[in-house]
Amino acid sequence: MPSGNEPRANESYPRRRTLIGSPPGSPHEARRAGTRATAARSRRFPAVAAPTTAAARKTTVAAEAAAKAAPANVCCLLAKASAGSDACRNARNMKTGFVDIHSHVCPSGDDGARSVKDAIELCRVAAAYGTSLLYATPHVMTHPTSYPLDEERERTLRAVHAELRATVAEAFAIELRLGYELAPGTDVEGGYRRVALQDTDAVLVEAPGPWFGLEPQLDFEVLVGECARIEREGLVPVVAHPERCESIIRRPKLALVLAERGWPLQVNAQSLTGEHGKGPCQTAWTLLRLGLGDFVGSDGHDLRARPPRLDLAYEAVRDELGVERADALFRGGSLRERRGATRLTRQRGGLPAGCASRCGSRTATRGILRRQGLGDSAHAGRLRQGP
Repeated sequence: MPSGNEPRANESYPRRRTLIGSPPGSPHEARRAGTRATAARSRRFPAVAAPTTAAARKTTVAAEAAAKAAPANVCCLLAKASAGSDACRNARNMKTGFVDIHSHVCPSGDDGARSVKDAIELCRVAAAYGTSLLYATPHVMTHPTSYPLDEERERTLRAVHAELRATVAEAFAIELRLGYELAPGTDVEGGYRRVALQDTDAVLVEAPGPWFGLEPQLDFEVLVGECARIEREGLVPVVAHPERCESIIRRPKLALVLAERGWPLQVNAQSLTGEHGKGPCQTAWTLLRLGLGDFVGSDGHDLRARPPRLDLAYEAVRDELGVERADALFRGGSLRERRGATRLTRQRGGLPAGCASRCGSRTATRGILRRQGLGDSAHAGRLRQGP
């Protein structure tokens, strides 16, 4: 997040009135703007603790590194949020109806919310910034960290979710549903239906990032194999944050392999705003410009570094790709109601409109597989059957 010493990020917005001798963009005015931004943020959001100095520096460095990859308005949006923009001032009045299918707001023993109190605050923030339907998706994994879904954990999760759902619905007018984020290679007793997003036929699958410690080619193979197994049970795998997968960062068009199988992609909001670093930011925007991507999720974990907010990313996508595309990504455009259950609209083998003409469809996919070392018959069999 800008620290106040980046006046160029605000050039597309009306400049503030300055004191005589302090022209816009001067170091003196930048320092004053940073002070005002900090004070305004503290007054408006006392419940959301400000980041520590070290954390703020780390976030600033990540945003600066991503600036060249993201649209010009991304840095402006981050600066606006820091300076108390109209979007922040009117956040409580926003009724945008965002659908967030990926968050860690339900305390479950993983790296998300630590307590029911934290969970309520996270839901409050999500609702304040326009989310009307929020899925809590605790981790289910055995590697690199162990968060197994045993009977005791599942029973506790369901009890906590039931309590939270009633509380936040009454307090913040937000619907909280339960799901899980499944890491590839995790055995699920009883079948994948057990970890599906509530009231859907979809399973959220975590795309392996650097934290998995896998080789770039292997991370993609493991992901595809897990999705194939889920599909064989009649469910739809939704790939979470593919832009953070090292193989896809190196070759973004690998995402075509996933899209051609009819597997929806969920991009992280903080990837689009540069807070996950340059590689994920550039990859996320590349995917969206190729016509890929079905959802944008917050992947919210906490109030400081990774809050469950979608508003800034929505503004960036709206300004760059248009309102229609932004609404489809942020308002659950790939979900529809059928006989009381939410189902995904994309069909197997279908690519987004216009994607085939730009990317070459199946020919491009075969070329990508060959270049990635997955095009021989042995690898092709593994992709179909799973590792």
